[in-house]
Amino acid sequence: MKLIVTTTFLLLFFVSVGQSHTDKQEYTIDTKGLEAFHLYNRDGYVKVTGIAGQIAKMKVTRKLTTSSSNRLEEAKKDIQMDSVREENNIYFFIQSDEHTFRINEKGIGYYNSCCDPDWDDNRREVDFEFTIELEIPKSLDLFVATHREDLEIENFDGDLYARNHHDDLTAKNLGGVVMLRTHHGDINASFTKNPSDDCSYKTHHGDIKIKYQEGLSSVAYFQSHHGSFFTDFDWSPETVPVVKTNLKNGTRYKMSNRTAVKIGSGGPEQDFKTWHGDIYLLKE
Repeated sequence: MKLIVTTTFLLLFFVSVGQSHTDKQEYTIDTKGLEAFHLYNRDGYVKVTGIAGQIAKMKVTRKLTTSSSNRLEEAKKDIQMDSVREENNIYFFIQSDEHTFRINEKGIGYYNSCCDPDWDDNRREVDFEFTIELEIPKSLDLFVATHREDLEIENFDGDLYARNHHDDLTAKNLGGVVMLRTHHGDINASFTKNPSDDCSYKTHHGDIKIKYQEGLSSVAYFQSHHGSFFTDFDWSPETVPVVKTNLKNGTRYKMSNRTAVKIGSGGPEQDFKTWHGDIYLLKE
């Protein structure tokens, strides 16, 4: 695998209330031999586009804002895009002294907030934002996340795990297995071919709108406390499984609070969960 990085400094300006620095990096990654590409942003818009071939390209715009030149110079060194390769996976993430990037036993990346008791969270007082545009071979598996600003994915055939928190998640023209998560935003997705395996979609405050192709066969599970369910497809009621647990003093049976319907002849599960929003299963 080859990784080429080009850095261009775009802007450095000073104002009376603080100082900001913006620069741009461009990455070229030969993905030959890779099975999965991982991209974990913190704050900032992310767009991922699936392409043909095996060369991935990524443009990263970094903006740092703080109150003094000394703090700004420290931030330029300490807050930056970093990467690591483990076996057939490559991980790109934001390196900073406020959050430590880690990889769990399942190979999923996450940030752990700084827990050093000697760390002073007012030492630098830096706001940072990374805007990322990624072109990636569409057949790779993709793990992508951001915490704030929209996350958009399009033209992707591999398995997709995408996560946001404060804003919307949009994924268009998908062909693989997907798991889409956000908290405060909406989820919008569309498929070029219907899923052949289980998929799930989860938000808390937003709506979920998924477009499938004609001929969808699935068992769809819905859960919303304050919303409604809508679908373009013909459906029939489906029995919700009962979970059986053997205990020391007997057997416990627990019924799910989800609603289940069968579309077509049934098949892979499509699992939808929101708290305040509506859920839509639509035809493309």
